[in-house]
Amino acid sequence: MKLTSRGRYALPAMLDLLHNSAGKAIKLKTISDRQGIPLNYLSQLFRKLCMNGVVKSVRGPGGGYVLGKLPNEITVKEVLLHAGELTDYNSTIYTDDASTDEQRAVSVYFTSLDKIVEDFLSKTLDQLHEE
Repeated sequence: MKLTSRGRYALPAMLDLLHNSAGKAIKLKTISDRQGIPLNYLSQLFRKLCMNGVVKSVRGPGGGYVLGKLPNEITVKEVLLHAGELTDYNSTIYTDDASTDEQRAVSVYFTSLDKIVEDFLSKTLDQLHEE
């Protein structure tokens, strides 16, 4: 499983928001500076996350972003998906048309891997925060 820059930037930015917001809006510039993420890129990511309710935009002098849900309701998969990261890591080499016992065995093996990846991505931000 290989993440693009969307995933590599979205998750640390979300954890930064979780760690540092204390219920107050955080400016993207602040997250950008702390995490070393280009501000333009971060703005694009947060626009997507905002459109999907993962974060909320707060306007005004104290504006910025806050989490759109509780940290135990936001999964890693949700962050990756709404940031534009492909989260369909279906690694099945052979499909239902596997014609030999060996092909079916490989298909079953990689289907099991898919389940492990799915479980791994179902961790929530608060669980990630604790690690």
